[in-house]
Amino acid sequence: MNTDHFFIHDRVPSRVECGNRECVRGGYNLIEILDPLIRARIEEKEGHVACRGYEKIGVGTRSCVMMATYKVKIKYKQSEG
Repeated sequence: MNTDHFFIHDRVPSRVECGNRECVRGGYNLIEILDPLIRARIEEKEGHVACRGYEKIGVGTRSCVMMATYKVKIKYKQSEG
C-alpha cells in the first residue's frame, strides 16, 4: 500500500503573527487550517480566521478584532503504483 506523506512544518510556518500592535498572544495557527485539508486531500479552500489574542484596554482586556482571509492551494504528489 502506497501512502503519501506531507509534513506541513517542512513547507510553511505553523503560525503567523497578528498584525495588531496592541494584540497580546495573538496570531493565526496555520496547522488548524491546513491539517484537515491535507487529511481529506482537498486541493483548494478560501476562508477567514479570527485572531485568538487579546488587547489590553485600560485595566481590562478584550478579544483582538483582527481577522485574516486566506486562500490555500495544495498540490499533491501523484502516487506511484
